[in-house]
Amino acid sequence: MKFLSVRKSIFVRLSTRLVRLIGCYSGNIAVITALTAPVLLAAAGSAIDYGVLSMKVTQLHELADSAAIGGAKELSLAGSSDQSIASTVRSYIAQEGKMNVAFTLKIDRKAGSLNVALIETWKPFFAYFLDAGVTPIHVQATASLVGSSSICILALDDAAAKALHLDKSAKITAKNCGVYSNSTHSQGIRLDMDSSIKSSLICSAGGVKAKTTSVSPSPTIDCPPVDDPLADRKPPAIGSCDYSGVKIVGGSKTLDPGTYCDGLEVSGTATVHFNPGTYVVQDGPFKISNNARVDGKHVGFYLAGQAAVIDFSGNSSISLSGAASGELSGLLFFEDRSASLDRKHRIGSANASELTGTIYLSRGSLWVDPNSSVAEDSAYTAIIAHKLELNEGPELVMNSNYGATDVPVPAGVRSSAQIVLIK
Repeated sequence: MKFLSVRKSIFVRLSTRLVRLIGCYSGNIAVITALTAPVLLAAAGSAIDYGVLSMKVTQLHELADSAAIGGAKELSLAGSSDQSIASTVRSYIAQEGKMNVAFTLKIDRKAGSLNVALIETWKPFFAYFLDAGVTPIHVQATASLVGSSSICILALDDAAAKALHLDKSAKITAKNCGVYSNSTHSQGIRLDMDSSIKSSLICSAGGVKAKTTSVSPSPTIDCPPVDDPLADRKPPAIGSCDYSGVKIVGGSKTLDPGTYCDGLEVSGTATVHFNPGTYVVQDGPFKISNNARVDGKHVGFYLAGQAAVIDFSGNSSISLSGAASGELSGLLFFEDRSASLDRKHRIGSANASELTGTIYLSRGSLWVDPNSSVAEDSAYTAIIAHKLELNEGPELVMNSNYGATDVPVPAGVRSSAQIVLIK
């Protein structure tokens, strides 16, 4: 580093002067002492200055790293501006009380990177007079985004084969968003029998096996696992039963938010409208079947208890959008975290055209198996599940038109950027 070379050159000069003095005044100790004292004092003072300099350089490097990471997090957000990124970097500097630190910022959106250069001016006592090159201090850090696409699909299982599996002409079309598997298995993502994935990014922590299939773009393997962006989301409070054993088989009915014990079933030719709010489906399935039709805007469903699973089948029609506010804000379905691993949820309805919001099944295995399109009319859909299986010819359409709905996008879903310091 620069300050080390400067330090070395100063001590060389001081030592040389000291040797010459001793040679010239070897006969007079008192004179030598008097003459060399300033030199020795300067050497000691310079050592202190360079110790302070070393500490300042280390601190400034750490600050540059943290500011670059913070700026990169802002860069990863859809719609971020250069001004908001600069404001984030400035706040990191202010938090450390570094009022005498200036910065310059270079943002490369195409490469997904930013460079933060910091300049700190300080006032050494001795070293400054010997060599002004010790101040100001210049350091820099560069952070880069890896896999900065928003999440459309995330399979959380970290070890299983076929954590994300498509079979028998199944398709995933993920528009301007990414498909991720956290499984480190060599077949963490597997496609069979003319299945296909098309998205902005396909990323597997392990490997991908795809035979007689179409995958675009080419999958990236050995990706860093994506943290569950909803791991800290708190479930809604569950009160006493407002309704028990509700089964609607015909006619038209409007349902209100509340706790539905022993499940909730809509079948036959029933038409059901859900008023906005939070629905707790407890100790029984949320079942829609036959020719039933359901719709609801700004509704969130919490699946409480081992028996509370999604079970949509038959020729039923489903048009639902997630909660706009409250405990389930941005979520359409939220699974009980105490449920056993890989219990089966199913979306098999022939007309499940709108599923706007986030489907969060951190313990469950979601099966999508109608021979038709699913979620194609949604402004956006995100699926975070322990495992995901598509079978028997469905096309799962994952839109990411976030501005077309007032259903908020949960933090971390809109961008899954992994931030790496590269310099």
